[in-house]
Order: sequence, then C-alpha cells, then structure tokens
Amino acid sequence: MSKIKGYFDKLLVMDCETTGLNVNATDPSANDVDGDGGYYQPVSFGLIVADAQKHTILDTLYVEIKWDGISAWNDSAEKIHGLSKEYLEQNGVTAEEAVVEIAQFIDKHWPSSSEYSMNRCVRCAGHNVATFDIWFMRRLYGMAHASDLMFKTGNRFVDTSSIGYVAGFYTSDALFEHLGTARQAHNSLEDAYMSLKAIKYISRQLKKAAQLQ
Repeated sequence: MSKIKGYFDKLLVMDCETTGLNVNATDPSANDVDGDGGYYQPVSFGLIVADAQKHTILDTLYVEIKWDGISAWNDSAEKIHGLSKEYLEQNGVTAEEAVVEIAQFIDKHWPSSSEYSMNRCVRCAGHNVATFDIWFMRRLYGMAHASDLMFKTGNRFVDTSSIGYVAGFYTSDALFEHLGTARQAHNSLEDAYMSLKAIKYISRQLKKAAQLQ
C-alpha cells in the first residue's frame, strides 16, 4: 500500500535546558543583550523517538552537558532547571561527547546507510521546537565543531506551543496542566514526554472531530 503524501513514521520529540535565552532574537542562543556577541549553550537534552501514528515511545535519550567556560550563564535559567556549573562538571559530558551520543541515537532510528542516506529528514516535535530547541541543537553541534554533521530537520515541525496558543494556553505550564501533567520541575526528558502526551491528546481529539463530520 502506497503511503499518503507527507507521511512519516517516526517523530523526534525534543526538549532542552539552557544557560539562558534571548527572547527577542531569531536565534534564542545569541547573547545580544550583553552586547558581547556571545552565546548561551544547552545544558541538557531530552530526546524521545515516537511512533508518529500511535505516539508510543520507541526509545529515549537524556544527556547533560558541561558548561564550556565560555558561554554566557544566566543565574535565572539555573534556578529554573537546577543544573549548576559544579553539578554539570561532575555529571555532564563535553559538547563533543554529547554530539556523538545524539548522532548515534539519530542514526539508530534514521540510519545514514538506508534509503534516506542522502536526504534523510528527521521530523521533530516539541514545545517551541522550531524556534528554540532546534537552535540550541545547532549551537551544541557548533560547540563541538561539527555543524556540518547536524541532522536535517526539514521545515515541518509538530509544535505544541502553536497548538496550545490557538486553544488559549499561552505557556507550556498552562497546556501541560490542562492535560493533567502539571510540571514539578524543569527536566528536558520529562518535558519532552509531556509534549508527546499533548500531541497524542490533540491527535485523538482531531480524529474524533473528523468522525463527527
């Protein structure tokens, strides 16, 4: 049976915690506020590979990343995710090591040796995934001097932020609480899981509505 146009079988649901963000820049990792041309960095990534139709979890990866000693550090961001410089030095991995882990994880589910090897495209999902998490993923690959190895994402994303906004839930906290998964603390893997739960719920509601027409 031929696949429907635009069909894809897997989603990469992602979330990250960072050392800060610039809410007024296209690239949220750019530290233009301080005027020094520096950048913020990711300190953790939570990744979930999910079945794009059933929204069941196929695999997960959680990685914490050491502060590189150069990136801008916002104490307010640390208060949100609770990952201190000292903790990350003891428990995190370097940017290079994180990229290796993530690249192996991606290649496991979107093999570079498959029919997609030349133009494989990883369909990404999350809360503000296109305007936040993807930018920090690029920043991570840049920190590891591996920008040319960054996986392709295409230009189609499943973003629970946009969907929540239309429904009147203007923050992730508001949306997740409405779905019965009130956030206890910011953890990138837990947040990715809550985004997947939101996608599953919204998909179910849309299918119900379609059946009533």
